[in-house]
Amino acid sequence: MPLPFSVRRVTEVTAAELESAKAVCASAFKDDPFTNILAGGDSTLFGEFHGLSINAGLRGGQVYFAEKDNGEIIGVAVWFGPEEAHPLDSSDGPMIDLAPFLPKLRPEVHEWWVNVYLPDCERLLPEQLAAKTRLGAWHLQDIATAPDHQRKGVARALIDAVKEQAAENGRILTTHIPTSELRIAIFKKLGFEVGEDTVAFHSVDRRRFDLSAGTMSPAEPKGLD
Repeated sequence: MPLPFSVRRVTEVTAAELESAKAVCASAFKDDPFTNILAGGDSTLFGEFHGLSINAGLRGGQVYFAEKDNGEIIGVAVWFGPEEAHPLDSSDGPMIDLAPFLPKLRPEVHEWWVNVYLPDCERLLPEQLAAKTRLGAWHLQDIATAPDHQRKGVARALIDAVKEQAAENGRILTTHIPTSELRIAIFKKLGFEVGEDTVAFHSVDRRRFDLSAGTMSPAEPKGLD
């Protein structure tokens, strides 16, 4: 049976499409502790935070939308391919432009981003996925499905769009996952193997949050709900 939506790669978006994609992310992650921490507890910035990944993908990666027949965006995925600069490895500096986002944060959260979180990302995340692995793989930077359309194959389709490309060249898929039972269960259902080693961060109010690394071989697909 044909899926009640289609997936397409977008290389440029209108302002309205970008706002719609950010709204999908904001609704998908409305109860997500990781997004809450990075947005400084300000739910009005959830879409803006995930918009950072979308804009980075448009500049140096690949962005995919899942859409209904009427053009409504119901899913978003941001990837960086092996032939494209990964955000951690861009020779031109960080590909994710934080300038529109950071000033909207509370001053203490802004300071934490600049002086703690970003340096920790640069220092710790490469320990999970070595540069050779990151640059030789398709890296999933962000993925979101609108709540009303979850568990209907949207995330699977957004991953399959890239998994087929990866399989052609024997590439693996990688991602970083906020370490929680729910998020890890979701990514395992999507076919990722999740490593036991985690990287620990601390929020502006010293709450600990961890990130896990996930990998998938496109030659070994797993079933999805």
